[in-house]
Amino acid sequence: MTSASAAVRYINHGYAVIPIPAGRKAPNLSNWQHLRMRPEDAPTYFDNGQNIGILLGEPSNGLVDVDLDTPEAVAAGRYLLPATLCSGRESSPNSHYWYRCDPVPSTAKFQVPRGTGEGSEMFVELRSTGKQTVVAPSVHPDGDKYAWGEGETATISGPELLERAREVATAALLARHWPSRGRHELALAAAGYLGRRLDPERVEAVIQAAAGAAGDEERRDRSRAVRDTLEGLGAGRSVTGGPTLEQLAPGVPDIVARWWGWSREPGEKFKSISKGPGPVEAATREKDRFERIDLGEPIASGMEPPDMLVPEELYAGRVHCIYAAGGTGKTFKALSLIKKVIDQGKPVLLLDLENGVRIISDRLRDLGVEAEQVRQNLYYYPFPSMPLSDEASAEFEELLEEVKPVLIVVDSWINCLSAAGLDENSATDIAQWAEAYPQRARVRGIASLLLDHVPKEGGSARGSGRKLDYVDVMWELRNPQKFDRETVGRIDMHLRKDREGWLPKVLTFSVGAGENGFVFKRSAGTVEPIDEEGLSTSERSTLDALRAFGSVGAADKEWREEAIARGLSRATYYRCRETLMRLNLVERVMNKFFDKTPAKPKSHEVSNESHETNETTANMGSLMRSHPPKGETNETTHAGTPSEEQRRRIAKLVRQGMAEHLARAEVFGQ
Repeated sequence: MTSASAAVRYINHGYAVIPIPAGRKAPNLSNWQHLRMRPEDAPTYFDNGQNIGILLGEPSNGLVDVDLDTPEAVAAGRYLLPATLCSGRESSPNSHYWYRCDPVPSTAKFQVPRGTGEGSEMFVELRSTGKQTVVAPSVHPDGDKYAWGEGETATISGPELLERAREVATAALLARHWPSRGRHELALAAAGYLGRRLDPERVEAVIQAAAGAAGDEERRDRSRAVRDTLEGLGAGRSVTGGPTLEQLAPGVPDIVARWWGWSREPGEKFKSISKGPGPVEAATREKDRFERIDLGEPIASGMEPPDMLVPEELYAGRVHCIYAAGGTGKTFKALSLIKKVIDQGKPVLLLDLENGVRIISDRLRDLGVEAEQVRQNLYYYPFPSMPLSDEASAEFEELLEEVKPVLIVVDSWINCLSAAGLDENSATDIAQWAEAYPQRARVRGIASLLLDHVPKEGGSARGSGRKLDYVDVMWELRNPQKFDRETVGRIDMHLRKDREGWLPKVLTFSVGAGENGFVFKRSAGTVEPIDEEGLSTSERSTLDALRAFGSVGAADKEWREEAIARGLSRATYYRCRETLMRLNLVERVMNKFFDKTPAKPKSHEVSNESHETNETTANMGSLMRSHPPKGETNETTHAGTPSEEQRRRIAKLVRQGMAEHLARAEVFGQ
C-alpha cells in the first residue's frame, strides 16, 4: 500500500494525518499541528514515499497513544494497560497502545533524569493533542517497518488512562532497579512506600508488573510478601517504606512522587533528586559505569534541527538569558516572547521580582495580549521567595507539576540571587541557584528565560562568568534607537552563546508607538527581500547550491556543505531546504535531493517539451514553471498563466503550509 492510499484510509477513519520525510520520525512542515487534510489532498502531500504521522487528541476525535519507550515499560504495559489496538515496529512490536478518550487528556511525560544534568530518559509518554505518532506503512530511521497489531481501539476516560500510564511508568522504574540480590527487600520497601498513597489492589498490581518486567521467577512470592506488608500497614504496624527504598534504589522515591504529584509523609526523610547520582546512573553502576553510544548513525543520516518554542529566538526545553542595561527594553522583549507562546495556547510561568502588577499588565496590554489569554495561559507570580533550600526547591517542582508550563521567565536573575542572600560574583552561589531552579525545569523539558543586567562598564552580564556555563543561549540586547509611547525605536539582539548552533547572529526589532498603535515586530532589516519567483536571497542560494550537483542530485551532507560554502549558516540551510520542498521546487528520493525546476532552454535550443503529447504526467512539476505542463498550452491551462503578482501570492501561500493546488485555486478564485 502506498503512503497516499494509506493516508486516505486514515482520513476516512476520522484520523488527521501529516506527511513526514521518508525514513524520519519528525515532521518538517511548519505549523504541522494545524494541518487538516482532505482525502483529495493526500496525493499532493504523499507523492514521494513519505512517512505518515497521525495527529493525536482533538484533531483525531480523541485518539491518544501510550508510547512505551523502554523495554521495562513495554513489559509492564502488558500487565497494567487495558487491552486495545497496539502498534510498533519490527524490533519493538506492541510498544504503542491506542485508545479513544473522552474527555481527552493532556499529554503527559514520565521521564527520568540521566544523572548528569543533561536531558532525561523517557519511560512512558501519554501522547495527546499537539503530538503525533508515526504509523504504518512508514519506515523507521533504523530501517524497521511500522506495523499494526491485532485488536480494536478501546474507549477509556482520559483521567483513568493517565492513572494507568503512571502505574506503568512506576512499575517500569522499579523493574529497572530490580536487583539480582535483595529483591525481597526492594519489593517490601516499594510496597510500604506506595501503600501509604495508593489502594492496596493497585500497589500489588504495580509491584507484580515490576517483578514480571524484571523477569523475577519468584513473582508470586513477592505478591504474598507485598500483601503482608500492606496488611501490616493497614493495621498500623511499623513497615518499611520510602527511606529504605531510597537506600536500595537512589532517587526512585522522589521521581515516583513527582510523577504522581505526591508530597512526603511526616517523618519521611530521603535524598532529593538533585543530590547524589541520578537513579539511572545508580542503577547502571552495578552493570556498566560507561555506556557507549554509537554516533555513526546520526553522523551518517544527519541531525534534524532542534525543536523551537519561538522560531529563531527560543529553543524548547533549554535555558536562555537576555542581558541588557536598564531601561533598554528587555522586559518588553520578554513579554513579547510570552505573547508568542500563549498565542499558541501554551502555558507560561512568569516570576517577576522587578516590575509588579501594574507595569506588567500595562505592557501586556500595549502588546495586544487579551485578558482571556492571560487568564488561561499566563501564570504570574510577583516577587516570589526563591531561596536555596530543599523545601523551596520542592515547592518549585510542585509548581512546575501543577502548571506544566512550556516556558518560565525570571525577571531578573540578579534580583533572585540578591533576594536569596547569594553573591552574584560567587561561582558557587551561581551554580547552586541554577541547579535549584532553572536546571530542574530543564530536565523536565521546560524552557527558561532569565533576564539579567549588565555592570556599569557594560559589555557582559553581571556577576560571575559561571552564568554562561548554566545557559544554553545568551543574547545581548541593545537599544540603539530609543522608543516610548509616542516614538518607534529599535532593539537589536546579538547572540553571545548558542549551544545548539541554530539561531541567527543578530535580530532587529521595531518597537514603540506608531500610527496604528504599539508595535513590536521584526524590522525589515532582518527580513530578506523576496525575488520575482517568491524566493528569498538565502532560499535562492540554497537552491543554486543543489543545482551545482546537476541531475545526479545530492545527499543532505553534500548539499549542506555546498550551501555553507556559499555563505549560509547550517540553520539557514535547513530552514531554506524545508521551504524549497514545500514550494515543490525540490524533491527527495530515498536519501538524495533533486532540483525539480528545469532550466529554461536557450534561444537556439528546442525544448523537448514542445514535442511531447497529451500524456498524463506523473509529477505536478514545480510551482515556478517557465512553460505549461505536458499536454497543455499557454492558452489552455486550467487556470491560465499566472502573472508575476499571482506567482508571488501562490508562493506565499505555499510557504505558509498550503498545498500547491489549493494555493493556485485560492489565487485564481476557483
